[in-house]
Formats: sequence, C-alpha cells, structure tokens
Amino acid sequence: MFLSVGVFAAKVQNKYNIRARKEALFAFLSLRKREISPLIRTFAPMISNIRPHLIALCLICVAAAASAQTVIDLHRGGAAVRSKSMDDYAVSGRPAGALRQDSLDYADCLARAYSHLHADSLAQARQCFLRALQLRPEAPGNYILHRELGKIHLAEGKIHESIGEFDHVLRQFPTDKEARRHRAVCHLALQHPQAALDDCLALSQQALDTASTVEVLFLQAEAHRQLRHFPQVDADLSRILALAPLNANARLLQILNLEALGQPQEARNRLNLYLEGHPADVEALAARADFLLRHGYPLLAREDADLAIKLRPDVPSLYLLRAKISDEMGEKALSSRDRRTALKLQNSQ
Repeated sequence: MFLSVGVFAAKVQNKYNIRARKEALFAFLSLRKREISPLIRTFAPMISNIRPHLIALCLICVAAAASAQTVIDLHRGGAAVRSKSMDDYAVSGRPAGALRQDSLDYADCLARAYSHLHADSLAQARQCFLRALQLRPEAPGNYILHRELGKIHLAEGKIHESIGEFDHVLRQFPTDKEARRHRAVCHLALQHPQAALDDCLALSQQALDTASTVEVLFLQAEAHRQLRHFPQVDADLSRILALAPLNANARLLQILNLEALGQPQEARNRLNLYLEGHPADVEALAARADFLLRHGYPLLAREDADLAIKLRPDVPSLYLLRAKISDEMGEKALSSRDRRTALKLQNSQ
C-alpha cells in the first residue's frame, strides 16, 4: 500500500508529492483507480472487490424483506406475528400492487448501484442509491445506503455532503465504525482536528482489530499534526510500529516528523539510513529530494528525483518535484518539459 501524500494540501497532483505528505503526515486508504482529488486518493476506499457490496446488498434485502412481509398484531392478551395481506399493503393509501412493485424496483436499484460501484461508476451508483431511498424511504436497511452515499460524496470531494450522510448513519447507529472512521477523514479534510479526534476516541473505545487500530492511529496522528502537537504525532506513529513493525509508512512519517520536532539533521541521517535498506522506495527518495531541496542541496535532490522517476515513470508529481528542483537551479527549459510530462500523465489517468 503506497502512502498517499498531499492529502490536505491544495491541488496536490498525486500521492508522491512529498512536501504535501510532510504537511499531511499520514494516509492509509486509497481508491483503486479514481484519483479525483488529494482527499480521494487517500481516504476513499470505495471498492476493493465486489464481495463486501454483495454482503451489504444481502443485509439490506433481508431487512427489507423481513419488514415487508410480516405484521405484528398487538391486541389484548398478547401479540401475534402473521404474513401481510393485501389489505396491509394497501393501508398506506397506495395499491398493494404498486407497493410490491416499489419493493422490486428498490431491490433492482440496489443491485445496479453495487454493480456501478464495482465498476467505479460513482455517479451512476449515487443515482441508484437515491432512487432506492425515494422508493422506500422507511426501509430498515437504508442506513447502509446513506453510508455508501457518504463514501461516494467523499470520493467526489463533496466533504460537507459526505459528513451529512455519515451524521445520518451515526444518529441511528452510534457504533457504526465505518461511518465514524470516514467522518473523521472528512473532519481532517476540513481542518477540524478536534472533531476528528473525538471520532477517533469513540472508535478506540470499541473493539477493533489490529488493522483498524492502525487506521485510527494514522487518523489521530494527522489530527495531532494539524494541532501542531508533534510529540503526540510521534507517539501515535510509535504505537503503530509497535502493532505493525514492518509498516513502512509509519516509519517514514516518523522520520519526517523529526524535522517538526526540531531535529532536521537527525531526520536527514535517518532518511539516509532508511534508504540504505530500501534503495528502491520511491516515496523515501522523493522525501529526501524534497528535504535536500529545502535545505539548499538541489544537485543532490536532483539525483534522488531522477532515480525516483526511473523507478516510477508513471507518477506525475515526481516530474513536478523535479521541475521544482530545476526551477531552483535556473533550468527553465527542463522545468517546463517535466511540467508538460506531468500534465500529460495526469490527463491520461
């Protein structure tokens, strides 16, 4: 899993812009192909495979079927459960046939929505979910639809709309981990670190597996970075490494955080040591190039940028990084060439 960079920096081209990553300090989720915005590239795990969506679809349909096909009659002496009759279907004022058709259309909308999600067709999926909510606004499984809509809005960069959907879910189900985790992401995108920390605290009080705990700690680290609580950032990253010692993202971020702690030389030394053991780590190369450029070593920075591009010639922001180095060295023609290459790659992705 690559560490996305530039999560909260404006107009970051993709996940290898190391200056922005130093500003963001963490990222843990990624979209498969839809790199629509820095936030999307980092925090929108829309579809890794179809299986979770099939499970969600089954849950919705089971809940809907259970509520649609049975009635509990309350009367003196006890309650009785029975199947719905034609009269029950018509009690809303609509013909029974129309209500049944709504249920069929609802299920069809859900099937099509998840099919669109699997194909990364977010706009079509959103329309299908909205149509399903119109057909059966009181269906018991609709909180799942609101959660999916929140994730789609997040992937489209519509942060306020995304928060609204997650708020809707959490009002009904305060322990919904996925909605709360994504809402924390949204708060960080809006530079509301305290709200994000509140969500992280609520998550940490629930039973989490190791992978989920690591994700929450990454969120917490970014919230502490936004609050400029750099010692806490280091503590969060240390906890991640205690749980997952091979997590390269946390190790590299901890190195970068040393500069914020007032130890730039130690940060450089550790970057050098890290790259001795991981000479093909593109992100580490870009990190050192950015560091060297900022500290007045453009020639050394160029060497790292050249190697990073050789290893990953498909990453636009590496060309932008090298263009920035060329600007510093007064090589305007080389800078313009790299910027054109970056733009071409961006348009092709």
